[in-house]
Amino acid sequence: MDAAGGTGAYLAAALGGSERIGVSLDLSKACARAAARVHPRAISVVADLWSAIPIADGVAARVLSVFAPRNPAETARVLAPGGAWVIVTPNPGHLAEIVEPMGMLRVGEGKSDRLEADLRADFVVEQTSVVTARRELSASRLADVAGMGPAGFHRTRDELAAAARALAGDGSVAATLDVTLTVARRR
Repeated sequence: MDAAGGTGAYLAAALGGSERIGVSLDLSKACARAAARVHPRAISVVADLWSAIPIADGVAARVLSVFAPRNPAETARVLAPGGAWVIVTPNPGHLAEIVEPMGMLRVGEGKSDRLEADLRADFVVEQTSVVTARRELSASRLADVAGMGPAGFHRTRDELAAAARALAGDGSVAATLDVTLTVARRR
């Protein structure tokens, strides 16, 4: 299950050549339509992660949450015994070079503490890894990256594209990927 799966790109990568079926959950109807077409074994459901997740108890082998809202109680409910929750969260340096010019939100203070508190009751953290890399982003990629986060709800696609062109011009901008990958098992 991909919680807040967006276009389904991460779900498709996770399914790869396996025989498993994947479910993408997202509040956006447009994202749900895109996710339904991304992989032959992908199913897409429009759902609010802050409410009851429309998945049966104990059936998900894995739940993927990439920059997604977390509902620990519901995630624990849908995970199969021994199932894993794979969580990717941004660190303070994530996309630092483009946050201000693209009108993006900064990573909030205490994010890792909130994750730890979210997991404490129902999960055991098995692995935590920091992943960092630098990537060159063209103007179109800058607009895509900014549009995937909260800035996409507060600025139009044209506003994001204009900000990206102002920042990158005809070239590209180097940006830092700085995230933490956490793997937690259901107790």
